[in-house]
Amino acid sequence: MIRSKNFKFLDELIDNDSDEITLNCDIILDSSEEKKYFEGIELDVDNIVIDGNNHIIDAKGKTRIFSVSGKNITLKNIVFKNGHINNDYPTGGGAIYNNGEATIINSRFSDNHAEHDGGAIFNESIMKIINTKFSNNISTGNFVNGGAVHNSFGDIEITD
Repeated sequence: MIRSKNFKFLDELIDNDSDEITLNCDIILDSSEEKKYFEGIELDVDNIVIDGNNHIIDAKGKTRIFSVSGKNITLKNIVFKNGHINNDYPTGGGAIYNNGEATIINSRFSDNHAEHDGGAIFNESIMKIINTKFSNNISTGNFVNGGAVHNSFGDIEITD
């Protein structure tokens, strides 16, 4: 039984030109990956579905989880945990920064932190969030907005 894999493993799956990825284990940031993925795994491909199969993606409070710039990205059945982005970067989104087109379905965001806006998610483009739960996500610092979600001039739809 596979217990967990690291961010590099997931990054390589994404770059493999697959249009659907189903996780069979948790994805946990390895301490040697912090510098490479400080802004998260880059989701710059189009037309991809990542089904977390109810597994956890855990950034261990060290990095953001995903930086989305691709179109037609679907993230579903994922537990996004312990994402973090600090004041050195101009955007928030402890778990996800979206500047593409993303849909999040049946997921959970827990214990994510941004030292800017959007403790869990910072959206600057097009995003749908469906049947998703948020708990213990925070943004800190001066003049911050959105402990869970901050929408900055984007189009966002949140249901259920």
